[in-house]
Amino acid sequence: MNGPPDTLYHYCSSHSFLSIVENASIWMSSLGLSNDALEGKIVAENIRGLLERDKIHKDASYVILKALSALEEASDGLGFCLSEESDLLSQWRGYADDGYGFSIGLSTKSLKEAAEAIRDSGKDTFRIEKVIYAPEQQENALEPVYQEIIAMYKQGKLKMPPASPGLLGPTQNDLQSIQKEYANNVGSLVDIIFSLSSVLFLLKKAAFSEEHEWRLITPIFINLKMHGKEHWQKYRVLRDRIVPYRVISLKGLSSIPITDVIIGPKNLTETNYIEDFLHRNGFPDVRVQRSTASYR
Repeated sequence: MNGPPDTLYHYCSSHSFLSIVENASIWMSSLGLSNDALEGKIVAENIRGLLERDKIHKDASYVILKALSALEEASDGLGFCLSEESDLLSQWRGYADDGYGFSIGLSTKSLKEAAEAIRDSGKDTFRIEKVIYAPEQQENALEPVYQEIIAMYKQGKLKMPPASPGLLGPTQNDLQSIQKEYANNVGSLVDIIFSLSSVLFLLKKAAFSEEHEWRLITPIFINLKMHGKEHWQKYRVLRDRIVPYRVISLKGLSSIPITDVIIGPKNLTETNYIEDFLHRNGFPDVRVQRSTASYR
């Protein structure tokens, strides 16, 4: 996969635009609490299809899908969503207050530098990754892990042991040993499946493909007993949910992070006012233009 373009665009409301510029920072928010109900669910859907295609025994499929369900329940991703497209009507409608907001061009180099600056002793992994839409590309992304799962299946490691000893079956002692080995195998399966956390929030339905989305992303695991241990975690309020997020500072970078700004098709602000606002907040020489979308 080719790397991201030099500039990626973040569509946002006017309120968010002012906040990004005045605070010289962006927010990576929970993707699991985004407006797309299928966020983080496409991986399991793909694996289910592969299991059906390969006619994997229903007992093994059940165990595999149960482990995938555990992954979904335990995982989230913090993401900052971007697009290759600077002036796309569907983006204005969906993410920029129905065209009243802005599209902010951000330097990919600066985003990488900003993310690198907040690594917590190497524990967090921040990446700029392209969202995968095409079903065949999604299968390719999952193939290495899927083959590990299938290898376990072919080796008989996912065959459910009998529930009790029998005349023609294993003795009680043998059964305990078999059940213990099976439990260990399931544990290994869970470890393999949890490696999919790196792609869990990078797969979306093909209907979204025109967005040409990239994400600054890091996986996180939901821990109900955090109690403030994660010092980075803040919360913001939406109408029906409270969303965790992480602040990424754009200050002190080697280059100006904002390259250009597009004013939304319904936004009446003059370009010279936006240029002055950017300059006053430490973002000089930013190209500002109006959207070409005739959307009112």
